[in-house]
Amino acid sequence: MKNSTLKSNTKRLGETVLIALVALVGTGWIATQVLGTTHKGVDAQKKIELTQLASAIKYYNFDNNTFPKEPSGNGFCKIDTRYEGKKCLVELVVDGYVETLPVSINNEAYWYLIYSDYVAVGSGIETEEEISEANRCVLPNGFEFWCVKIKK
Repeated sequence: MKNSTLKSNTKRLGETVLIALVALVGTGWIATQVLGTTHKGVDAQKKIELTQLASAIKYYNFDNNTFPKEPSGNGFCKIDTRYEGKKCLVELVVDGYVETLPVSINNEAYWYLIYSDYVAVGSGIETEEEISEANRCVLPNGFEFWCVKIKK
C-alpha cells in the first residue's frame, strides 16, 4: 500500500511539473508575441512621425531654398535638443511647418543629419533585422538606424 501511494504521489508530482512547464512555455510564447507586436507598433508610429517630419523639411526647403540649419556644428543633431541656445529643427515650429517637434515614444532619440547630397531624419528601430540602404543612416560613431532621406 505504501509503495502504491508513493507511485501515485510521484505520478501526480510529475503531472504537476509537466503542467507547470507547459504553462511556463506557453506564457513565454505569448509574451514574445505581445512584445513583438508592441515593438512593431512603436516602430510604425516612429516611422510615421519621421516621414511627416521629412515632409515638413521638404516644404521648408521649398519655401526658403535651404534646409534647416543644424545647430550642433557636427553635421547632425538630436531633434528637440538645445545646442548653445538653439533647438535642433526649431525653425519648423517657429515658421509653422509643424506644431511641435516629435519626441520618440521609447528611448531611441530622433536625429537630424546633413550629408553632402541629402538631409535625413531618423531613429533606432526595434524590429527590423536589416535596414535597406534607402533607409539606412549612420552617425559618426557608427550607430546605424532607420531614416528618411531627402535629396538636396
